[in-house]
Amino acid sequence: MAANKATDQEKTNDIFAVDIIATTTLHIQLKMFTLARQYYKDHDFTDLRIKPILDMMLRVTAIKMLMKDSEGLYETGFFGPGSSRLQTEAFKHLLVQMRPHMISLIEGQPMLDICATTIGNRWGDIYEAQLDFAKNSRLNKWKVPRYYDTLMKPVMTHRKAPKL
Repeated sequence: MAANKATDQEKTNDIFAVDIIATTTLHIQLKMFTLARQYYKDHDFTDLRIKPILDMMLRVTAIKMLMKDSEGLYETGFFGPGSSRLQTEAFKHLLVQMRPHMISLIEGQPMLDICATTIGNRWGDIYEAQLDFAKNSRLNKWKVPRYYDTLMKPVMTHRKAPKL
């Protein structure tokens, strides 16, 4: 009898496992969202223009999360017909509003100086960063294969047009 109970419990766990994962994921997203919002609402920035931009970023995040998973809201009747179109239009509208701030948001991140990116850094030397990135690329760590000169190079240069 105990073996059957354990099996029944395992079956119940298996049935609800997907729901538990989805609920946990949504809970974590909500918690991160509310913590982020609370942090910058309580923070005193020296530049007062930052809070509205952070609000915009959180709205984009919220709408994107709704667009990704709003099935439950449709099933409960919270969203009706046409809500999907409204979400998409709101998302596009927010992206248009954020466009003037994009470069500042990207280049203002201190993490970019340690990430592998050439978008920009705090010094503004994007071309030097691109050259260093190319020089230090893992693609440049390989030796040229022995067969390159005999097999590959002739095929690649065979039909090159003469320079004018």
